[in-house]
Parts: sequence; structure tokens; C-alpha cells
Amino acid sequence: MEEQYVRPSELSFCKVVFPSLEIGKQFQHIFDEIFEMNLEQSEEFEKIQQILIDGLDQCLWVRIIGKKPNQTYLDVQMQRIENREQQTNFMNCGGDLNIPYGEVFTTPQLKGTNGLLHIQDIFLQDRKYHNLKLWFEDGEIVDFSCEEDGRETKGPILESLFYPYETLPVGEFAIGTNTRAFRICKKYQLEDQLPILIYEKMGPHLAIGDPCYKGAEEEPVYNLLDGKEITAKYNEKTRDGKTEKEKYVQKHIDITIPYDEISALYGYTEYGEKIFILKDGKFILPGTDKLNHGMEERQAERL
Repeated sequence: MEEQYVRPSELSFCKVVFPSLEIGKQFQHIFDEIFEMNLEQSEEFEKIQQILIDGLDQCLWVRIIGKKPNQTYLDVQMQRIENREQQTNFMNCGGDLNIPYGEVFTTPQLKGTNGLLHIQDIFLQDRKYHNLKLWFEDGEIVDFSCEEDGRETKGPILESLFYPYETLPVGEFAIGTNTRAFRICKKYQLEDQLPILIYEKMGPHLAIGDPCYKGAEEEPVYNLLDGKEITAKYNEKTRDGKTEKEKYVQKHIDITIPYDEISALYGYTEYGEKIFILKDGKFILPGTDKLNHGMEERQAERL
């Protein structure tokens, strides 16, 4: 009903989160670290994120491989870019939209997005999931499971994630780049307490449900650094649906694979060349080393 009177394309927003006292005895330390992270300026990191985007824009599809025991093996199909000089698939997301800064995201093509997305432990929509597994065929979830009380089940997924649907499409593919958030999460063991606004910045993620540009696909959007127009806003469902119900499911749930559960993330160009973005949980594309500082600080803390 809101969208009948207020057009999504005419709105902007900025989101930020802070921990409450309910986070536990280490509240003051956690609050101070998150407060400091939220103050960090994103301009320098947006320039590094642009390097990621330039690499990803050369890829026809991207493969994500989990590090054991994570079983993820998923191919994500990129949208075709007609003019690489003027167009891009990815939004370069800095601190003007989400605080803390740190992700690049796109609307993937449904056809060709296939494989398994596996998360060992994650907190989604007020519920913790263990061994969450989602199998995709052409961008639609065709099978799913999680563990509850030591047994495999589908119930919590149908009751919470999918409800009132029995399946959902993929709506977004993104790579979170804030390794400082990852360090804070691991230092204080906050995996089951962090809101998605922070957790999504801690690794590659897929969103199931609607794309990020829902309801505003026709409005031109440009990246600030290179001036390129973001053209990957529709997928087959939102482009071909004739009614609101055929286009959208009114859900958007980000599901992140943390860096330490990633063996490799790379894309394939039209010439069959591999472009590695992440390897053994670290950014390895030339020029992106600084993104690893949070992970290096975490390693030093453990020593």
C-alpha cells in the first residue's frame, strides 16, 4: 500500500546499528569497537571495491567454493553487459547507504545460477540455523534443509525463511568487504547476535527473494567513482512478471558465507580466463590487499 503513494525511486535512506546491553557482559568493549568501525570513512575502501567491480564485470559467471566442512559449491550467473565502457553490473556500496561500509552487489541472472549454498551457523529473522543448505537450479531453490536437535529437517525454513511460500528465487549476489566487522564478530563470538546489516559485510552472500532494486528498476543508477550506469536490476522474474504478485515476493533475506568458510571465489571470462577474487578466505585480486587488514589483525590477536 505504501508504494502506491510513495515511489521507491524517490526515496533514499541510510541505516546504522549499535549493540544494546542485551549483548552481554562485554557490552562496553563491543559497543566501543562497533562505534569506532561505524565512524570509519569509506572513500578509500570504495576505491578498492572498484577494483573488485572491474574484475567482476569481466566475468560471465562466478563460482563460490566452501572450505571444509562448508560444502558450498555454487555458480552464480552474471547479467550480460552490452557496453563495458558505460555500464556495470555492480553497485559500489559505501557508508552513504549502509553503515558500516563494505559491499559490492548485483542482481544475478536466474538461468545458470546452480548449486549448493551451505552455511554452518547463521542467525536469520530472529532464528538461528545450523547446517542450512539451499540447492539452486536456474536461480530457484529446489531443495533445502537444516539441522534441529541433531536431525535434518525442513520445518524451520518453511515456517520462517520461506513463509508463506514453499520456495524462493535468488535476488542478489554480493561480496562483503569489511574484514574489520569480521574481526569484531570472531573476537567476541557474535555470530548468533549480529544483525544482517553488519553480518552481510563479512563475506560473499546471496539474498533470496526480491532484488535490491525492487520497484525502482526503471530509474537510472550510477556508481559515483566511475560514472557507469548499473544495468543489472531486473531478473527474469521481475522483468517478465505481468502482475505485482508474479514479479515480487516481498522478501529479501541476505545469507552470508563468512570469509573463514571460503576456499575460493572466482569468475570466468568469455575467453575462459579465471579471475580470482577470494582464496582461502582472503582477497587476492591485485590492489585489494588492504581489505584483508581486519583478518590479519584477528590472526595477530589469536597469537
